[in-house]
Amino acid sequence: MIIRQRLLQLIGALMLITLLPLGAAQAQSGPTVAEPFRDYYDRHQGMRVLGYPLTGLVEAEGYPAQYFEKGRIEDHRHAESNPGWQFMYGRLTAELIERDPQGTVSGTTLTYGDLRTAADPRNRHAPPPGFRGGAMTLWEGTFVPYPRSQ
Repeated sequence: MIIRQRLLQLIGALMLITLLPLGAAQAQSGPTVAEPFRDYYDRHQGMRVLGYPLTGLVEAEGYPAQYFEKGRIEDHRHAESNPGWQFMYGRLTAELIERDPQGTVSGTTLTYGDLRTAADPRNRHAPPPGFRGGAMTLWEGTFVPYPRSQ
């Protein structure tokens, strides 16, 4: 009986092992990181910071670029000699506020138009009485301070 159980466990483990490469190949069937960005993506935690690629190589405002789940990366090497500025992330939220104000933000009920309204300096409020810093929970929501320097 014990030998039969061990044999079934071994067969099950072997079946799982044979399925692993199939799953990995399917996960990589979409676009890959474009050549100009591969080294940067690998060295700067690309999977954590940007996620999976959504497109191949494209052009954004005159620069080679690629869109990922969490953002866009642009190649500015021809215009920048400083290595710290040769690869830059695109300003996607600002673009979506302008181009798609009715679009929803990350699957929520909030729209990019709502973000534009919230960011408008005319819509800022004075700190509530008793405010001592950080964020403050109020009856009508949460007060989050905005730096005066901006």
